Order: sequence, then structure tokens, then C-alpha cells
Amino acid sequence: MQELGLVVPKSPSTWILFKIQWEYDKSEYTRCSTIAPEALNPCAANPATGTNANNPKEKKKKLNQARFSLDEAIEVLLWVQSVTQMPYSSDPSTCRTAADVADLLKDGVHLCKLINRLLDNGSRAPFNPKPKMPFHKMENISNFLEACKAYGVAEISCFQTVDLYENKQCYKVIECLRSLAAVAQARGADVEFPPWVVRLSHSRPRQFPESVMRRGEMVIPLQYGTNKCASQKGMTPYGLARQIKPDPSG
Repeated sequence: MQELGLVVPKSPSTWILFKIQWEYDKSEYTRCSTIAPEALNPCAANPATGTNANNPKEKKKKLNQARFSLDEAIEVLLWVQSVTQMPYSSDPSTCRTAADVADLLKDGVHLCKLINRLLDNGSRAPFNPKPKMPFHKMENISNFLEACKAYGVAEISCFQTVDLYENKQCYKVIECLRSLAAVAQARGADVEFPPWVVRLSHSRPRQFPESVMRRGEMVIPLQYGTNKCASQKGMTPYGLARQIKPDPSG
């Protein structure tokens, strides 16, 4: 033990405790060295897939893959291209994953051109037409999101900048563009809309005169009962004994 650099106690009682602890440490070291790493750490990566099922990043990645629809994404990309009249760096029909879709939009140029095309009040969202640095691209995406909120898209329908630039949740980007198309159609934007654009409903409040409201108070509601339907009058419940009474006239 002294060769290992351990200080050996001189007291007999302390020596016994030291030896017990030493033997216990050796046994634990031997036991742990023979156990598989995944048995010691249940959260260890799966050697077959190389992924960690309990990792929050893996869970978000699976959620992104589950909610992402490639067919819907391609439809939205083609609509953006038709509105902006600006081709992508590659054909949208060649996209196979969410990362391919995000790569076509991550510079924010197509998004800003889209919102500027839909704006009808003369205002324009500022953007960098030839972004080179990452912060230029993220600034374009941020300007697009601010313009969408001002245009009428609900904030809950918008995405975060990292959702697109880092492909965190690409399905939210597609949902935001679909919501933008629905709002643009409701506002009467001068562009063509494909059949998948949802038609938003408008509120139509009714205003009744005071006389009609007063007549409604004179109607007896059904919670007070009714005599228009079949009733249980004259019926006896199940299990009730027959009330046989002698005829007093007999």
C-alpha cells in the first residue's frame, strides 16, 4: 500500500477500519470493471443505434421527424417560388429530408421577398439580399417573423429563428408559411393561392332589437317541464306491488 502512495495508519483500530475500506474499494472496482457501461448508466447511448432515448435533443429530433411532412413542405416551397418569382438553389422536388428544406430557406431571402410581395400598404421588410455571414441570415429570418406578426399572423403560429437556421423544428416553419398564406388570402392579396390554403372564417355578430329580447324572456324553457311529449303519468315503476283493494260497493 505504501508503494501506491497510501498513508498506512499506525493505530491497530484505525488499521482495521482502513483495511476493511481498502478491501471494499477493491471489490467495488472489480465488480464495476466487469459490468457493461449501459448497465451502470441506463441513459447511456444505445450501441446499436448510437442514440440516447432519454436525451432531450433526441426527443426533439424525433418530434421534428414525426410532425414533418415532406409532401406539404414541397407544396409550400413551390408556392413561395411562384409568388416571389425567384428560383431556389436547387429544385424543391429533390428534397428528401427536413434538412434539405431548411437549407433552401435558411438565408431568409425568399421569406423576406414573400412577405414584401404580400404587403399591400407600401411598407417593406428590410433584408440583406446577399447574406454571407450567419448573423446576416438570422437577421433576415427575424425581420420576416416581425413582418408576419404585423401582417396578422398569430404569434403562436410563428417559429423561432433557430427552428429554421439550425433545423430544430422545421415543421413549424411550414406551419407558419401555411398560416401566412391563409391570412394573405383573407386580406385579399393579389397572388394566386393553391387549394391547400385554409379559408379563414369571419365573425358575424347579430344585433337583436329590444322587443325581440323581451319576447324571449316570456318563453317557458324546457327545464320547467313540458306537456307536449309522452310522460309517465299513470305508470307504475318496475317492482312495485299491485295495489289490489276490495270493492267497497260489493
